[in-house]
Amino acid sequence: MLLKVTTGFFLILLLLSPVSVRSQSVPVIKFDQLEQLVSRSTDTLYVVNFWATWCAPCVKELPQFEALNRARADRKIKVMLVSMDARKTLATKAIPFIRTRKVKSQVVLLDETDLNTW
Repeated sequence: MLLKVTTGFFLILLLLSPVSVRSQSVPVIKFDQLEQLVSRSTDTLYVVNFWATWCAPCVKELPQFEALNRARADRKIKVMLVSMDARKTLATKAIPFIRTRKVKSQVVLLDETDLNTW
């Protein structure tokens, strides 16, 4: 499903109360907002990875996504890392994790109650 990106959509993104991680922020979003982000009608290919700080296989593969993000920076490929960490642990777990590992890819936190659904 392709959605037209409007000025109102960007206003919604600005109002999401992101938490800053050095030069990037971690917006807390719902699934419908994530769907809008990746369904934009652009010529960019989005590689979306669902991960969490408590998931050992997820943590192990993150450097590969970061390498892809660096290697394809000159092309229209964008890595988006969707954190499945609990919203209440964003400042204490996810952000320190992102900062320590110097993650440069776009990171959002999915704030949903039934994470297995997503």
